[in-house]
Amino acid sequence: MTAYRSRDCFDHETTLSLYRFQEGNEVGDIDVKITFEVTNWGRPATGPSYSSGGEPAEGPEVDMVHVLMQNAPMSGSKPSYIEAWDWVHEMAGQWVDDHADELAAVASLEMEGRSDAAADARHERDREDHLAEQGK
Repeated sequence: MTAYRSRDCFDHETTLSLYRFQEGNEVGDIDVKITFEVTNWGRPATGPSYSSGGEPAEGPEVDMVHVLMQNAPMSGSKPSYIEAWDWVHEMAGQWVDDHADELAAVASLEMEGRSDAAADARHERDREDHLAEQGK
């Protein structure tokens, strides 16, 4: 999984519902782990000005990077993830397109957390450096 991770990728776990196409009935669920990247965060609408009539809002754009599906665990064992089958990959891609706004919000919160963690690490490193200098 780490081969697909970068600083700008995020993981999201969800359950996709499977339906019987002729009857439209739900027949089961499959748990997936989707790695995605926000390629465009979108922007709010702008009002009219002297030079422009305004611009409509743009939603975020989210690209799916990788999809894993949960392997059926043996009784009493911990579930594991495997490469998603092609049709599961297609379903996950449609799910990502349908939930781009929510995924961008999740990514934004995670980025804030990453930023806070980085700031905490810098503060701790500076504190340690200061203590080391005092000990010299």
